[in-house]
Amino acid sequence: MKGGKRFLALMMRMFLLGTFLIVYLSEDESDMNGVEYFANQSTPKPPNLTIRLNEEKLTPILGTYSWSEEKESGSTSVEAEAEVPPVLTSDQEPFQVTADTSIVLDFEKQPETYSVRVWSQDSTIAGESKEVKLPEQGEIIYEIVGKWNEGTATYVFKLVAD
Repeated sequence: MKGGKRFLALMMRMFLLGTFLIVYLSEDESDMNGVEYFANQSTPKPPNLTIRLNEEKLTPILGTYSWSEEKESGSTSVEAEAEVPPVLTSDQEPFQVTADTSIVLDFEKQPETYSVRVWSQDSTIAGESKEVKLPEQGEIIYEIVGKWNEGTATYVFKLVAD
């Protein structure tokens, strides 16, 4: 009986390998071949966001997102989950701001809409608005939620006011 199970497992592996090779070798190689074809397939990602704080630039952490792209070869979609913003920013040094700091959200591609969430340290949403409101004093965690035709993405960063 033991030999029969081993034989069946070996046959299953050979079948899977054969199926993979058939699919792999039957890909349209008019522009690329073999490994190059698969290596050049990119995973869709949402646009980058840069936060301008006066003359300084801050790159937030990309959080949870759902993104789709249409290409000649077809549609590609990805769903990525991340921890809640207080956990994501736990190792991030907060950026120092003052009451007169100018904040500009510079999206690589402007979203149709976005909102700004403020998170408390106990991992609850403390508020939501349409703009980044500076804290009077202390540390604050922000989550920017952007929405495009291609999907939704969140970006997280931490500021501290003196």
